[in-house]
Amino acid sequence: MSVKITKRTKTRITLEIEIDLDSSSMLNSEEEILKVINEAGNEATKVALEQFDTNGNQIKIADKNWSSKGKKKEI
Repeated sequence: MSVKITKRTKTRITLEIEIDLDSSSMLNSEEEILKVINEAGNEATKVALEQFDTNGNQIKIADKNWSSKGKKKEI
């Protein structure tokens, strides 16, 4: 199971999804599909969020200020 961003422009991403299907159980296959689709959604959302709040300014929604702690530093 894997999700990989294969192409990215300013307004579009292309994801490559690999799913290991269980030939003996439809339920297991469905659960695996669900996991991978959720992972793809998380990756797409991560990219979408990078478009906002990247300069550290607060985001104002319905008179509430939201801010980021900044990008995570990779170890």
